[in-house]
Amino acid sequence: MKEQRSAGKKVKLTDIAERSGVSISTVSRVINNSYEVPRETRKRVNEAIRELGYVAKPKSDKKGSQLNGSIALMMPDIKNPFFQDLTYSIEKLLKEAGYAMILSIFENDIQTIEEYCREMVTRKVDGCICICMQPAGGNSWFYKMSRSIPTVCFQCDVEGLDSIMTTDGDGVFEMVDHLIALGHRRIGFIGYAWNLSLFERRLEAYRRAHEANGIPVEKELLGLSEANLKSGYDQACRLLSLQQRPTAIHCLNTYTAMGVYMAIRDNKLRIPEDISLSGFDEAPVTQIFTPPLAVVSQPTQSIATTAMRMLLERMKEGIDMPPQVVTFPTTVILRQSVGPCPEGQSGKEE
Repeated sequence: MKEQRSAGKKVKLTDIAERSGVSISTVSRVINNSYEVPRETRKRVNEAIRELGYVAKPKSDKKGSQLNGSIALMMPDIKNPFFQDLTYSIEKLLKEAGYAMILSIFENDIQTIEEYCREMVTRKVDGCICICMQPAGGNSWFYKMSRSIPTVCFQCDVEGLDSIMTTDGDGVFEMVDHLIALGHRRIGFIGYAWNLSLFERRLEAYRRAHEANGIPVEKELLGLSEANLKSGYDQACRLLSLQQRPTAIHCLNTYTAMGVYMAIRDNKLRIPEDISLSGFDEAPVTQIFTPPLAVVSQPTQSIATTAMRMLLERMKEGIDMPPQVVTFPTTVILRQSVGPCPEGQSGKEE
């Protein structure tokens, strides 16, 4: 083990630079959580900081107010595999930047959102990352929070705040259009009954793909579920019990698709021979399914890294800095869960 400095001797940046073999400016960037520093270099500098016993000055924002080292992450649920991956990625980045994470699960309940936002203001957290939140009312605590605490949103559609979006509508259009190209004409869509703009956007893309191919959208093929496996399962069972059941189903997300897989299995149908299935969001579980699930994928790590960069910039520059909006492209990943429409069930006119 390398020898530490004697007690009482102040450690300087030059000491850390010498120990880690980098420049003083690089040490400063690591201490100030700059993402310009390569991971290995950051690790080497942080090891030198620990070995030498360096203690940084308390962080402060642009106005000089001391920060308390905590960041709130607010999201609808933690059971969704995509949210699990995103939370893991953000938590790692927060830890590297020297912040503790406060996780708040609001289950799309307006009252719960208000309570959590009020609590974040009371706690005076340093910043907040909001995921798939649909605040209601112009005088809500969400708006009070975002005016006093640096806030970055992902898939929230809130004007005036730093925001990260994806081309999710284009991805859904491409997936449904692909199913139509495979001969499917009765394609179910299972989404959430919640008032979410992302659901409306993806449903609109589903409708648009039908219209582009001259296929009417049948209301009975639309299923609205809650954010749990049983609800997705029940909606799938309803679609499969129709006199003329769908030959394909597209799901709002992978979590919903998990319940649909079970419903198809329990109805003794095969994927994709009897019915094709696709979802939204890539996650390790999508390749564990049998067969693996075709999905519209969002770049989880890029979203997490960008959210952290935007939040740290907002915390440094203050809430008066003009809002940033970043949009990431989605990618359609085709796997064995989608296939040609079963013979004689396409509904095409001969």
